[in-house]
Amino acid sequence: MHTVLSEDDTLVVSYNVNSSSLDDVFADVSLYRARFLELEFAATEPTC
Repeated sequence: MHTVLSEDDTLVVSYNVNSSSLDDVFADVSLYRARFLELEFAATEPTC
């Protein structure tokens, strides 16, 4: 989670996709880069 990059109604998370083979990473360096998702939450009324 990256709370510094997030706003009140969003949350930024990152994840990595790697290969167990170093040769795969050298062949496609994008495998080593982090991916980011920005999740947006809709405001809802609390239910009690």
